[in-house]
Amino acid sequence: MPVTTPFTYEFSAVFDKDFLLEVHDNDLYAIAEIFDTARKQINNEIELSKPFADIGDAESLRQRFHRIKPLWGFAGLHFWQQHVQVFEDFCGRRPARENLTESYQRLIQQMEVGLNLLELEATRLKTYLQ
Repeated sequence: MPVTTPFTYEFSAVFDKDFLLEVHDNDLYAIAEIFDTARKQINNEIELSKPFADIGDAESLRQRFHRIKPLWGFAGLHFWQQHVQVFEDFCGRRPARENLTESYQRLIQQMEVGLNLLELEATRLKTYLQ
């Protein structure tokens, strides 16, 4: 059985530390990179979703956010992954444009908080690894 070195780095409480360490083979360098990559990809997908929100295209929004959902999970932020799932389900019910726009704006605000957490945690982790 392999011997693992105990980690002294403490992830912020919102991150699923056990999941991150298990899935990413205890590689803190890889985790820091995943935080950066996930943040960039999520930001890109949000930008690509804006035209669909503007015209009230619920199905295209559902598809776009379906791509975002696993990025939150892979980064250990399951709370945000659940928010995206709720939005996907909402889009699947083909809501009125006004309701869709309101829900989209709330989700984007929540995601901005998560994106900031990813950025801060990546910075903390990189500083720790130096």
